[in-house]
Amino acid sequence: MCGFFGVAGNIQNVDKENFEKSASLIRHRGPDQFNVITLDTAILASARLAVVGLEGGAQPCSLNSIDYLTYNGEIFNFPELNSRYVGNLFELRPDTENLFHFIDKLEISDFKNLEGQFAFAFWKSNLGELLLARDRFGEKPLYYSKREEYIVFSSCSEAIANFEGLHGEFDSLSISSYLERGYLESNRSIFKNISQVKPGECITWKNNILSIQDFKAEKNQNYARAPQEDNYVERLDEIFNQTVSKQLLADVDVGIFLSGGLDSSLIAYYAKQFSSGLKTFSIEIPDQSDDASRSNKLAKILQLEHHQIVFNREEFDIALRNYVELFDIPLADSGLLPLLSLVRHAKQELKVALSGEGGDELFAGYPWSYLQFDNMEKRKELDFFANIGLRVLRKIVTDDEQKEKITLQIIANTNRLKTPTRRYLDFISKDNFLSIDEIGEIGFAVRNRESFTPRSFVLQDALKWDQQNYLINNLLVKADRSSMALGFEIRLPFLADSMVRFAHNLPNKLLIDSNRTKVLLRQLASSLMPRMDWDGKKYGLGIPSVNLNEFMDLEKELDKLLSSRKIKQALLDINHELFKKSLCKNRRTMWMGFMLLKWMEFRV
Repeated sequence: MCGFFGVAGNIQNVDKENFEKSASLIRHRGPDQFNVITLDTAILASARLAVVGLEGGAQPCSLNSIDYLTYNGEIFNFPELNSRYVGNLFELRPDTENLFHFIDKLEISDFKNLEGQFAFAFWKSNLGELLLARDRFGEKPLYYSKREEYIVFSSCSEAIANFEGLHGEFDSLSISSYLERGYLESNRSIFKNISQVKPGECITWKNNILSIQDFKAEKNQNYARAPQEDNYVERLDEIFNQTVSKQLLADVDVGIFLSGGLDSSLIAYYAKQFSSGLKTFSIEIPDQSDDASRSNKLAKILQLEHHQIVFNREEFDIALRNYVELFDIPLADSGLLPLLSLVRHAKQELKVALSGEGGDELFAGYPWSYLQFDNMEKRKELDFFANIGLRVLRKIVTDDEQKEKITLQIIANTNRLKTPTRRYLDFISKDNFLSIDEIGEIGFAVRNRESFTPRSFVLQDALKWDQQNYLINNLLVKADRSSMALGFEIRLPFLADSMVRFAHNLPNKLLIDSNRTKVLLRQLASSLMPRMDWDGKKYGLGIPSVNLNEFMDLEKELDKLLSSRKIKQALLDINHELFKKSLCKNRRTMWMGFMLLKWMEFRV
């Protein structure tokens, strides 16, 4: 893993001192090696985290003294590509050199065959042409800013903002996106005049003209539906074996972030088959002790070297400081600070860890979102009186687990009466913080409303929406920034191409039933690790309000930020009273506002 920063084109008037100062803002992404090279038509900087090919792999990389590659990521399928294309092209290590040959020899459309997490810039100095490309899920960031005579690009938007003098110059539409959903869209940055390459796209810059090619088009469905459920379990077992074995390949130790849930537990099980002395790490958040006990129990069953970190006030303060100082983007996810703490401790033992992001969005892991689609195909009519009975029962029942099941059934029943358009609009706004109308009234620019007239909106549609929005824009941003802030690499087996295509072909009954999610994953886990209870409640990394009260006075801290002269100057054109009222309507919106304004305060 690495970070890079560069300027290409007519660089005669580029301030070299300013370039080096800006380039220093990528150093945390790659603490092992930092290089800057100056050409007639480009200046390129790279900060490297050495994971594969420790002795080689220096960047910026040139194997012909004409073309230059800066690259961030890991690509796991070069051996397969070797057999598909020419000769021994991909036998070199590290994969920076393999990638150089791949880009140099093949077409942009072939980039879809690169399996892994990557962002790269390839400068063809003799042609004056720059290629910027990003993996299909956008696991790695890639920003750019086009000027009249040159283009600036980087893994870190803050490096570009510093170079272009844009600190404190925030984009109103990006802030609007954050206020609505707690994250930015995948093609934007928080700063004015800085954009991001979309996942699965390659941007070509030549003669100050940008052209865009999408190479992520859905591949042909390679896995036909099996006639019996046993075949699905067997096929998923094969995919896990292949995927985890590939992602364990490194010249340093690779560990596991083990939460105790289905996703990370399955990854740990398969990793154990290929790696002895496997180290696992999890973080314990008080009042969520079930997660900690499950991860400890699984570690004992699999005989793993397990490390448990308690997320206390000290950890909270350190993680908050790292977020404010090292993130180039604001993010509202309440699991961000615990993840930063987890990475900080794992970094003492490892450079790389596998993690389970993507499992929920591929295999239907959120009951409050996905169980409402159970039996949608049958179009059952709502029994009005039965629904009233359920609502009455919900008030009577005291058992939390039973009450949750009744609530989900009410949601499912109500959902069946909605039109597809209404179902879609309700689904995509389910986790919103503020509405578009609220944001517009405050004074921020707002996006156009969704235009959607579907014939249907079923489970796979909902899963794919979450994959393209919540997963890409929130979870993967959180994983990348939390790990690379501290010079660490997270790999995500669930996002392997074979896993994604397989999940997209699954019938509903292997994803959800009347009261369970992740049906197929539970079947597989039960067959492999029968001593574990795979139906228990999973809390996740979020910080509960009760813990937050111990760490800080959220209302007081938010009020201080809202009263800050610097914040008011940065947000001159808004209605500050209405802004405060909107942010303070509940604890969730207060946290979202705090994370935005705390991040902004450091940069104005």
